[in-house]
Amino acid sequence: MTKRVREAKVPVEVAVYAVNTKIIPTLAYPLQVAIVKDTVMQQWDRQLREAVRAAGHLPRHLPTQMYYLPVEEGGLGVRSLEAEVKGARVKMDVQARNDVSYTRGTKGEPTVQAGVVEAAWRRYEREPKAEHTKGRVTMCAAVAEARQYLQIQVRVTEEGMRMAAAHKQDRERMAAAREGDRVAVYTDGSTMPGERPAAGWGWAQYNAGGSSLGNRTGEGQGRLGGEQNNYKAEAWALLEVCFLS
Repeated sequence: MTKRVREAKVPVEVAVYAVNTKIIPTLAYPLQVAIVKDTVMQQWDRQLREAVRAAGHLPRHLPTQMYYLPVEEGGLGVRSLEAEVKGARVKMDVQARNDVSYTRGTKGEPTVQAGVVEAAWRRYEREPKAEHTKGRVTMCAAVAEARQYLQIQVRVTEEGMRMAAAHKQDRERMAAAREGDRVAVYTDGSTMPGERPAAGWGWAQYNAGGSSLGNRTGEGQGRLGGEQNNYKAEAWALLEVCFLS
């Protein structure tokens, strides 16, 4: 894959785009569960930098940091495979440990996946050195190394800030809400792309107007916090509407 980028006669921005959107995701996907040595990922990162350098006819002495700095800070904006893989491992571990099921039967109980991951961490905490043994590094050991690499600390969330508490509050609010007149509510979310994407959400409420929209009886809009993308903007608009009562 790097050969095509290296030999392509394209602007350096196109080469970076190819690395970030095609090569990095292709390599990173299996590495969510497959553990390879850090030195291997670092070698692949070097090959990716060389492909970008060759495609853009950049000087060989260009500092490594310049490849990874954001474009708005004067860099090339190349994603690091090692950083992407380690970041994904930490995210997936947190997601798995917090995986719960909210059906009529389970009512917020941890899933089997969450139980298995928690059991793996208890085993790791009993003898961590054994799980960092070369050639047989466990996933818990890989996640622990990724946290250290990214300088991330993971703490247990306070009881009142957990999903179960939010779920209980939402159900109580839903039960207390009285049924009102039928209305139609339209939601939307959008994102302005670019080096600094900006996403927003909005909704508009109308009374029952038969074949027409009727009269507008409410509206709301705002900027999305955190990561800026369409999926979260659309979801936030729906969440805002759910709390209209």
